[in-house]
Amino acid sequence: MKGIVLIILVLFTGQMYCYYSYGEIFLAMEPSSINIAMGETVGVVNIWHNNPLTFYANPAIAALHEGISYGYKRDVWLEENFDDVYYSGGLISFGYKGISLTLPAYNGSKRLGLDFEGMIEDGTSTEVSWYDNALIHNVAISPLEIYRNFFGTEEMLSNLDFNIGVSYENITVYYPSETWSFKDNFKSINIGTLARYTNEISDYIVFEGIAGYSRFNLKESNIFNYEPVYSHNNYGVASSFSFPAVNYDIGFLDQEIFHYTNLMTYRALASYKTDPNSSSTITGFGIEGGFLDALFLRAGRHIDKDGNREGNTYGFGIKLNYKSIISLSYNYSVNRAGEHVKSQKAYDLGLSIDALRIKGL
Repeated sequence: MKGIVLIILVLFTGQMYCYYSYGEIFLAMEPSSINIAMGETVGVVNIWHNNPLTFYANPAIAALHEGISYGYKRDVWLEENFDDVYYSGGLISFGYKGISLTLPAYNGSKRLGLDFEGMIEDGTSTEVSWYDNALIHNVAISPLEIYRNFFGTEEMLSNLDFNIGVSYENITVYYPSETWSFKDNFKSINIGTLARYTNEISDYIVFEGIAGYSRFNLKESNIFNYEPVYSHNNYGVASSFSFPAVNYDIGFLDQEIFHYTNLMTYRALASYKTDPNSSSTITGFGIEGGFLDALFLRAGRHIDKDGNREGNTYGFGIKLNYKSIISLSYNYSVNRAGEHVKSQKAYDLGLSIDALRIKGL
């Protein structure tokens, strides 16, 4: 069973002999279980969760979040078929008044950042390890938020945000074999933009409208000048209706200890991903319902006809917020992994700390 992992990779990529095919399957994986549960590709406009794994789909999202946040995952890939193939993720982000920096962090493997690894027989019944690894460095800014904080007033265009972000990925691909093996590096420069409009419909309801775009791999492979490592354009829109807890009479929880901003939230997201080098398209749709910013239920649909991946996605999230300073989250998702694989389960963990307010503890 362990030796046929390459066969599974063939089914996913179709071009096993090309270096870029490995990078394609690896980079196309969505690291955030939050996004996976809502149709995967909708991460381009999922702005509401301060977990760096959600920033991968759109580098611009990070500028909306304050403080230090860390996202971690380590899943068995297709656990019904394999027990030694893992997809790991570790990212850490630093945000301050509309400026953010995201860096690779511990992910449970021997490497940092995003990692796809396993074991394979080298032709002599000896097992050796292979891996794909991406070290991600992401810078994002929110010009209007920066202006409000440093040059204007907090009320200046307070209902609008426009973010831009750039991420640089240093990708290492290593596959050993008795018959053929290689270890090479690829570079990818990705961009993202995001616009948000906020409107307090009344004292009891706040509306948010989101539009986002990301473009992956503007720089081609350093091996095949005519073929990118992984490329796509992702367009998305989202809407959110939240019910601020401050305007409701709910005295059964002490906000001094268990902090929550919203009594309830309802969100809908949709995205459309295209490959500029082919006619393939992928669409995703998702919804999320939240209660007390602590319990989230998610569902969606992922449609990838060319990749024979079409099906429903779902999951949940639990988030504990202590005094609005520290939060710890757990997110779980299930999606369809392929034409012949019913489901792929994934989870991730998140930790967020508002470092400037931690003295308030």
